[in-house]
Amino acid sequence: IEMTAARGIMTAGFFMLGFPDETADEMKMTVDYAVHSDLHIASFFYLSPFPGTPLAESRPDLDEKARSATFSDYSDVTVNLSAVPDEELTKICKQAYRRFYFSPKRAFRTVMVVPKNFRMLHSVYDILRLSVKDAVNY
Repeated sequence: IEMTAARGIMTAGFFMLGFPDETADEMKMTVDYAVHSDLHIASFFYLSPFPGTPLAESRPDLDEKARSATFSDYSDVTVNLSAVPDEELTKICKQAYRRFYFSPKRAFRTVMVVPKNFRMLHSVYDILRLSVKDAVNY
């Protein structure tokens, strides 16, 4: 990541939160890794078990919820497999976006590398939306 970013190449990371029995401290370690990296862009997703997969079938109550999930937006989650309550998982994800993107240094570095076009404005809107969105729902 450091070598790529140092050469002016856009770097992006994709992080998943909410693994089975994952604790709040483990989630915060994931967020800390992203925040302290030289990534320009980061996305924080909830683990979403697809119907019929071993993960969904490992808990029959969740497999039924996974079968009824729409999966239209992967920033939403319909099941929470982690060891934290839904509200805390939502809070951690919001904080992840805020901590990552509301850094003036990161914003400056990213603006210097990202193409300046309408898509960039749309991305800024998405970041702001995800930093306040309630995403855990049933």
